[in-house]
Amino acid sequence: ITIAQGISTVTQLNSFSLEMSRAEKITDESIAQVFDTLSKLQSLSRINAAFISCCTSSDNTLRSIGNSLKPDSSITSLSIAIRTIKKMSDDSLPVLANGFSNCSNLTQLTLDFTAAAISDEGVSMITNALYSCKKLSEFTFDLTQCTNVTDQSCFVIAELLKAQIHITYFYLKLDFVNINNEGKEAVLQVGRARKFTRLSFSCAVYTPSFDSVSYTHLRAHETGRNLVCRLLLEKKNLHWTHYNPEVLSRPGRYF
Repeated sequence: ITIAQGISTVTQLNSFSLEMSRAEKITDESIAQVFDTLSKLQSLSRINAAFISCCTSSDNTLRSIGNSLKPDSSITSLSIAIRTIKKMSDDSLPVLANGFSNCSNLTQLTLDFTAAAISDEGVSMITNALYSCKKLSEFTFDLTQCTNVTDQSCFVIAELLKAQIHITYFYLKLDFVNINNEGKEAVLQVGRARKFTRLSFSCAVYTPSFDSVSYTHLRAHETGRNLVCRLLLEKKNLHWTHYNPEVLSRPGRYF
């Protein structure tokens, strides 16, 4: 029996959660069947869908979710986490955004698009659709490592927060994203101007640090590839030294 067939046997399903991690045999067609079946359940109010390191297409998955959100949808809580091998792009977001515009009863929304290939245009599609969700009170938006996102996304998100005064819980993650102080300040200004039950804004920047280690430590953690490179380098240096005796007086300069 398939997941979709199992769902169809439950007539009064209120909440549905689907979490898949490293699912190699799952197909785009089977996911589409699941969400098509869910769209026919009038009693369904909560959906939690997470796809982590799966072989399915992120864009096709989002299209399936968007198509399942019919006009006057009964969904009040929706959580979507997409971290599949084939990164999602802006291509599927028009369908998802159209689905959001049908969710007039939506009060809680979580979008985890970590490391996606989404751009400012895609963020704008999502935020514009959420203007239709007049009851939305809790919104979590995770755009960690979405390197195509810039300050422009912060500006459109800030405008959404200004207009949707019912949003009192907001969590925005922009860790390791290419934004400047202007984008950060646009969001923070909204936080100062109106009251939130909770406003969280994460914007970490990657700053690599390098600590010195001993030659003994390097040799102890040497991999096979490192070993080959070191031996070839030593052989080259020894060969060069053979024809240049003066190097022996400066052993540290070439190693």
